[in-house]
Amino acid sequence: MNLGSFRPERQYSMIKKMVLPALLLLSLCGGLTGCGMFQDSKSPEEWFSQTITGLAGKDSFSFIGQAAVRAQDQGQAQNFAYTGRLTGHDQLTMESVIPTQEAVNAKGLQARGITGKTVKVTNFRRQDGGWVRLSSEADPEDTSPSLTRFNPLQQLDGIHDLPKNIKVESSGARGTKVLRIELESSSAKSFLAKQLESEMEGLRKQPGYTRAQSREKQKLQSLWSQGDKQLRQMLNDAQVSTVYHLTINRKSGFPVRLTSESAIDYINLNGAKTRESMVNDVSFQP
Repeated sequence: MNLGSFRPERQYSMIKKMVLPALLLLSLCGGLTGCGMFQDSKSPEEWFSQTITGLAGKDSFSFIGQAAVRAQDQGQAQNFAYTGRLTGHDQLTMESVIPTQEAVNAKGLQARGITGKTVKVTNFRRQDGGWVRLSSEADPEDTSPSLTRFNPLQQLDGIHDLPKNIKVESSGARGTKVLRIELESSSAKSFLAKQLESEMEGLRKQPGYTRAQSREKQKLQSLWSQGDKQLRQMLNDAQVSTVYHLTINRKSGFPVRLTSESAIDYINLNGAKTRESMVNDVSFQP
């Protein structure tokens, strides 16, 4: 190095040109938390955990969903819609709706244009990290599945600690992240079994059961025990696969949409192999 040509003021100017832009970038990023380039450094698991934590801190929001359940031996799918509203942080009310044919045929079934007949209203309360069903009122002609299994908050809380594989999909719209969440087969099966067993227990808390006279209650108990035994037999050798797609607002971490696809292969009561599939699509509104 030629010391005779060394000029401190020139070196200082060069340092400013290199360092100041970097400092400016850091300040614009708000201490590393508000900048997209640093948000992209989050792992899929961190994005998922952030969403769960954010939802748990919300006092109120709403959602609307559409589901289709198809059994291989029944042919036509059963379609129904549902809505939900969280209030007071821990109180959740869900309503199921048998949609009109126009709503079934429409694209974007999570849109708010779904119309139909309300057939079931179910209330839940957040308790001990889960959701407890408080009450359920149903139309006598209602044949739609229990809303417990379609509670998206219970779904997200339930799979949070289960073994799963999470990947970031490249199909997210601007300002969103899409996570593909696939439960391990054993986890999907145990999670489904837990939900179905909870639904069976819920049947014994219905007014028709609790208010029945002694002889009638014995008959109901016998039917319940038979149904519970059959359910456990079918689940014993069942194979279950479940995949979720969770769309998240990158800025707030609040979920935009949750879809899921489940397939259950089991031996029915006639001894034949059959498959039941369920597709669910929920959109959230802060």
